[in-house]
Amino acid sequence: MKHPGQIVLLRFPHTSLAEGKTRPALLLAKVPNNFDDWLLCMISSQLHQELPGYG
Repeated sequence: MKHPGQIVLLRFPHTSLAEGKTRPALLLAKVPNNFDDWLLCMISSQLHQELPGYG
């Protein structure tokens, strides 16, 4: 059973919609609908896109 705060592995497509890679994501909240949709946040170790002072 999925729950908020859980780390899951999902296949994310590239921005070109080409086949992507399996990456970790943090489940934030279940979307209130009749499907198993979740709001999530991708997890990355890449810091080259970091915005200093943001957040």
